[in-house]
Amino acid sequence: FVEVLLSNGTYRVSAEALNDSAVGAFGISLTELDDALPIAFNTPVNAAITQQAEVDLYSFNATAGSFVTVDYATPTTISGHPDYFARLDLLRPDNTVANSNAFCGNFRLDNIAVNQTGIWTVRVRAHENWSQCGYGFIPALLTGAYTLTVCTSDSPPTPMTYGQTVAGTFAADCQIVNFTFTGGTGDVVSAMYAGPTSTRRQR
Repeated sequence: FVEVLLSNGTYRVSAEALNDSAVGAFGISLTELDDALPIAFNTPVNAAITQQAEVDLYSFNATAGSFVTVDYATPTTISGHPDYFARLDLLRPDNTVANSNAFCGNFRLDNIAVNQTGIWTVRVRAHENWSQCGYGFIPALLTGAYTLTVCTSDSPPTPMTYGQTVAGTFAADCQIVNFTFTGGTGDVVSAMYAGPTSTRRQR
């Protein structure tokens, strides 16, 4: 869990055994969260969870009416399993959760509508059901390396005109590159994407 402490004092963490489940030894980890690290759009950040219960925070400025995608990738270990099973939480400026998901490998929070202007936060933490991902109880799965990228739909557009081919570059596999053109009533237009890199959608 992740909780904000409201006062100074002594707090208690309790673990209750699951009924009709095996009993035995276990461990409890506790960490304090650091401040969020500012992250630039379309720029992959390589990081790692180095201790159990660690939570990494990233922040970015977003404008209401746009969309963001948060892309998460973790390398495959020599044992053949993903290095770290994560849950991603996307928090609005008022600290409410806009989206949350967990997966046993690479995944993304895709095309999330931004409904508040301000500082948004991405929270990276352990997938709470990590031991059910098909690899058994391996404590090493509670730490590991990952790459996080945040992409936005409202990047500054490149102008173009009819009959023109404009070059573009993807710096991240969730990036959205925008172009604008001036059209007239009744114009029938066609646009085509061509390149060695693949595009997921055009709109």
